[in-house]
Amino acid sequence: SAVPAFTTVGGDYHAELLTITAVFAALCLPSASLWCGFGMGIRRLIQKPQTLRIVNYGLAAGVAFSVILLFI
Repeated sequence: SAVPAFTTVGGDYHAELLTITAVFAALCLPSASLWCGFGMGIRRLIQKPQTLRIVNYGLAAGVAFSVILLFI
């Protein structure tokens, strides 16, 4: 978790927590917007059920690979 990793003992906890929250919020909005834009863009490319199936398998393989990396 970010809170115990980036706060200091004896420091101004509320200021540190506010800083962590601001950084996460500043990074979350562009990331989520990019993710949504990619989803909208790829939706236009996927018109056939066969193409949708291929994309779904590719995304599933990416998720499975990510889970495997968690255990390495």
